[in-house]
Amino acid sequence: MSLLAPFFVLGALAIGLPILFHLVRREPKNKIPFSSLLFLDPSPARISRRSRLDNWLLLLLRALALLFIAAAFARPFWRSSDSVAAVANPNYTVLLVDRSASMKCGDLWEQAIQRVQTQSALFTSADKVSLIVYDSQPLVLRGFEHGDSPASSNWSDVLAETKPTWFGSNLGDALVFASESIEESIRNDNDEGGKRSVIVVSDFQSGSQLGRLQSYQWPIATNVRWEQLALPPGTNATVYAMQDRDTDDAEGLNVTERDRGGIPVRVTNAANSTSSVFRLNWKDAAGNNVGESLQVAVPPGASKVVRAAQPPNDATAIELFGDEYGFDNTCFTIVPKASEQKILFVGTDTDDPRDSLLYYLQRVNLDSPQRTVIVEAKEPSETESPFGELVPDSQDVPLVVLHSIPAANVRIAYQNYVRSGGHVLLVLDSEMVENSATVPMIRELVDDSLFNLQMNESKDYSLLTRIDFTSSLFSAFADARFSDFSKIQFWKHGTIETGDKSGWLTLASFDDRQPALLQKPLEKGDWFVMAAGWQPTESQLALSTKFVPIIAGMLGGAAPGDQLASRELGQAMGWEAQDSAILIKPNGDEVRFPLDQDATTQTDGRSGQSLARIVDAPGIYRWRLAEETEHQSFAVNLPPSESEIDPLDPSVLEQWGVRFTDDQKEARQVTSDRLKRDGEIEQGQQWWRVLLLAALGIIGLETFISGRRKSAAPATPN
Repeated sequence: MSLLAPFFVLGALAIGLPILFHLVRREPKNKIPFSSLLFLDPSPARISRRSRLDNWLLLLLRALALLFIAAAFARPFWRSSDSVAAVANPNYTVLLVDRSASMKCGDLWEQAIQRVQTQSALFTSADKVSLIVYDSQPLVLRGFEHGDSPASSNWSDVLAETKPTWFGSNLGDALVFASESIEESIRNDNDEGGKRSVIVVSDFQSGSQLGRLQSYQWPIATNVRWEQLALPPGTNATVYAMQDRDTDDAEGLNVTERDRGGIPVRVTNAANSTSSVFRLNWKDAAGNNVGESLQVAVPPGASKVVRAAQPPNDATAIELFGDEYGFDNTCFTIVPKASEQKILFVGTDTDDPRDSLLYYLQRVNLDSPQRTVIVEAKEPSETESPFGELVPDSQDVPLVVLHSIPAANVRIAYQNYVRSGGHVLLVLDSEMVENSATVPMIRELVDDSLFNLQMNESKDYSLLTRIDFTSSLFSAFADARFSDFSKIQFWKHGTIETGDKSGWLTLASFDDRQPALLQKPLEKGDWFVMAAGWQPTESQLALSTKFVPIIAGMLGGAAPGDQLASRELGQAMGWEAQDSAILIKPNGDEVRFPLDQDATTQTDGRSGQSLARIVDAPGIYRWRLAEETEHQSFAVNLPPSESEIDPLDPSVLEQWGVRFTDDQKEARQVTSDRLKRDGEIEQGQQWWRVLLLAALGIIGLETFISGRRKSAAPATPN
């Protein structure tokens, strides 16, 4: 039994009043002095009838009446299990535990298990609890439908069965998944649900991905409890091997340093670090140091790009030394062997350098520590292909400069070359424009029957305008400091007309709005058409510093030696898992495709396992088809954001609607809900009416008995 107003029980103490009044010893109140008694000592009056109870029945009835009245005002009710179940809804709680790579730092994972154990001790048998871990995506370890009582389940043991992974943290996706799982469970149970909460156990690193929350309307009834795990003060820094094209805006690295060779390496130091000096070393597959070490100083909260010496061919990673947390200290890279590429020039040359395209093309320096680029000249032939019997690999011969009219039977070789991934530049200087065979040749080569060409009759020079800086040919000049082309004058140029639906892209125009440089991309390769020559008799392009980057852009991107084949964990691999393909992990395990059904089943209930999840740890992976003997290698590394272990500000989540638990407000709400529920139960039972009627009946009985007793008492003689 429970009481709605327990303070009224104090009124039951009034049952002592009849007893007290009955037992108290009383003396006569009025005293009359009498002369004959002045010389006698006073003695107290003996009241024998006031020292004992004469009528136990009346005393009991009067006490019961007071007791029943006090109990009626206290509003008693019975809180049975049936009545509680009828009005109380179960609480839905998701334990959301971070298992991303940053949880490998220090004792964070042990702290997480302990926090889960502490939280699980607060559950009751009526609660519904789900345990979800997350990294780049959430995974349900135990759902709401699990049959065991939350109060008796050892949640920390369930969590101890898994470990932190190497994937990054996507807190936004995990919060949305947890919230939706609560709503789905409530719908399946067909009830309104009680308190809905998500308890997040994490280090809450600032590098967590939160983008999913921007497009999600957070439920009003769902609150989040922020269980922050903390590391002791220390230093965390990370290293990341970059590509040259990523260093254009790198702080502290200018163009001169980029020309020194070697590998650009970015070192980032956390804001709360206590150290700023680190050492870099190249490692081979066995973990041994190779090459020279490099010392770099990076202040806390800063990032710096330096040039590491060109590593030996057996190097597979660069490692950082000098911080306390080593989970992100190794960056794996593929160091390609030095290669040789060739630019093929097909056309006739002249002895006068001022009128020679080949002379200036041969002086374009595209060499790097990983590649050597040479220019080879070929005389045009009416019977033989400039490539010989086989179409060359576009990696070996990335660019062909065509300054001649190839014979009809040779043109198919150029077309096959472009389809296989090559790039052909047709240079239409005044000599080519004035040749009547040029237009029919181009129409056939590029498959544009409306292509037309004629000489511009203007006597003034022309400038380049309307430049597409998003193109790889001009991306190096996108910065306003380098985008000025007003000093490159063209004395002669052609006027080009193309078909509206022929697929041409205008990369640059002359100031008379005529196309200067056109591109027709195919599935793998490209056709380029330049409406002027670069030799000094036609323009100032060959004498400009912008000539080299433009030619380099036509090579189809970086050479094999410039490309560090690296991907981030969780990123799409860029190739399909064909049948009979084999993936070899860094530890030597082989994954053969197609995968077994067991291997492709995810326990998060959302999708099949993808290649991005099979590649589950940093390192060097090898990939090949079963019938091939050579492997394609690629490096896999942690996402750089996972190294940002500075604490996340909770206000960022509040801005996107996430509601955090207010303990005091929650306690007040629990009390209010309990009182409301008790009032509803008491209102249905109304035991106070019964008690009040019983008290009135007892009072009536006491009055009757008392009256009979007085009437039966003998009269007192005078």
